This record gives sequence, C-alpha cells and structure tokens, in this order.
Amino acid sequence: MTQSYIAFDLEFRTDEALFEMHRQIDPKSSRKAVAIKTVTAAAALEFTIGTSGEIAIGTLASWTLADWPDEGALVEQALDFIRRRPKHKVLTFGGVSVDIPVVVLAAMRHGIVLPSQLQAKHTPWDRSHIDLGLLIKGAGKSWSHLSQVCLRLVIPPALIAAKASPIKPTSAEQWEQLRHHVELDTLLLALTWFAWCEAQGRDGIRYHTAAVAQIAAFLRRRPEHGLAEQLVRYQRHLEGEISAQYSNAA
Repeated sequence: MTQSYIAFDLEFRTDEALFEMHRQIDPKSSRKAVAIKTVTAAAALEFTIGTSGEIAIGTLASWTLADWPDEGALVEQALDFIRRRPKHKVLTFGGVSVDIPVVVLAAMRHGIVLPSQLQAKHTPWDRSHIDLGLLIKGAGKSWSHLSQVCLRLVIPPALIAAKASPIKPTSAEQWEQLRHHVELDTLLLALTWFAWCEAQGRDGIRYHTAAVAQIAAFLRRRPEHGLAEQLVRYQRHLEGEISAQYSNAA
C-alpha cells in the first residue's frame, strides 16, 4: 500500500515571562514545563513510500520567527502545510511527550484549528500521527533520543552533533542556522523511519538505497545547507556500500 508521510519537527524556547509567572504560583519550582515553551521554528519534509518500496520525495518547508511576526503566525503556516495533506501520516520522534503538546498549546493560545492528524482521536490506536520514538520504546520504560538512534545507524557524528545543540538566534545568520538545524532534523527522522520500515519487513525498503534517494533529494532542495558537504560524503559512503554489496553478490 502506498503511504505518504510528513516528517515534522519543532524548535522551541522557554518563555521567561511565563516562567516567572509560574514561579509566582509555585516559588519552589525550577522546572521549565512544556506549557511555558513557545515555538521558534518548524520544518516539514514530505515523502511517499510506494507499494513496492519506491521512494518519492515531495516538498521540504520550514518556518522561523525571522520570517513571521509571532508564534501564532508561524504555527498557523506549519499546521496549514499538514492540513492541506489530510491523508499524509505525521511522523515525529518523541512527539507525544513534547512537540505535539507544545504545538497543541500554541494552537489553543492563538485560536488555530489543528490538522486532523493532530486532533484528539476517539479510537484507541490511531496511526495518522506516528511517534517513532514511542514505537521503538514499545512497552518498555526507556526512551531513546533521535541522536542515539542515529548513532546506532552509523550516521556520521558530524550530522548528529549539529542536531544536538541548536543555537539561540540573535542575528539573521543565526536564524538561518536554526532553519538548517530544524530541516536536518526532518531528514534524520525520515532516514530513521526507513531503517524502521526495513526492520519491520516493509516490501522493497532497504535503508541504504532509500537513504541515498532521500539525501539526494534534500540536497537538491537545499544545496546551500550548512552541512551539505557532510551530507554528500555520507551519500557517497552509502553508495559505496551498495556497490560493494552488489560486487559481493556477483
């Protein structure tokens, strides 16, 4: 069965004014809860996996507060991207614990209607939103971070290290770095999804070939990306491994 996905990721920061009000209510608390986080950037990467495992990559889009006047405008644009693709499954990593609550609270604050994939469901196991982190955790108690999973997949540390520490923008250049960061997160999430699909026996999916196609498409859309050189190296490494597999099989 052909299925389309949107790899979705947010970046957010603590609203210090909300935090101070929180401290007035509970002076002993130093916990910066989900409810006081506000969205600063978002990215969405659209792709489709066909019945036989063929990969088609669609739009890569991102939004930051450098482009939009406030959180409400930014979140409206990001959610409208999803809203206009109602049959796409939204893919996150750990989204049920942070990203989705943050975006739901932002929608509540700014009077935004959530796309159907993120609305509360009445069925016990709705798959219009897939949290890959939750799937990997299963019935256990331990969550893996996306960075840890990427390391396990032997994705180059240079790509993962850049993911682990997003900057706090104070200039146009730094806002662009944040855009690159959140866009890279969607690519890493898509790559991890291919590895999951292969492990689950999805017909025609092989991580190496799917990752090469996804990276190549990402670079066509973002040739100016700050980590383009590292992505090219990783793509060539994967192509070399594919070639070696064919040689060994011959």
